[in-house]
Amino acid sequence: MQRDYSAGMAEFDPLKPFAHDEAYQEFLSLFTALEYKLYGKIDFKVVEKDDLEFDLYGGESHYTEKDLLALSDGIKKLNEKWKTEITYCLFPSKKYPDGILINVRSPKAPFALVT
Repeated sequence: MQRDYSAGMAEFDPLKPFAHDEAYQEFLSLFTALEYKLYGKIDFKVVEKDDLEFDLYGGESHYTEKDLLALSDGIKKLNEKWKTEITYCLFPSKKYPDGILINVRSPKAPFALVT
């Protein structure tokens, strides 16, 4: 069943998508609900969040090409639904040296290489 989001869209800013709790929860759920090939569901922790981006920490996880394709497809569908341009990237962090962080970001998120 398709939900009607038009009523909530007036308060939704596609340049600050994570200020809108429903959009934030949908994008977060994409990562937390996925059955990853090697690990099943990963218990991600949100380690940073603001209106423009959030970072996820999943411990010592490995991501397969299949996982990344599923995430990219999900991001594309949510971008179409919310009319925004969210992207994600994986990066190593000095703060969490045993794992990889996933940065989920809006088009206006600042570029800052702080790990």
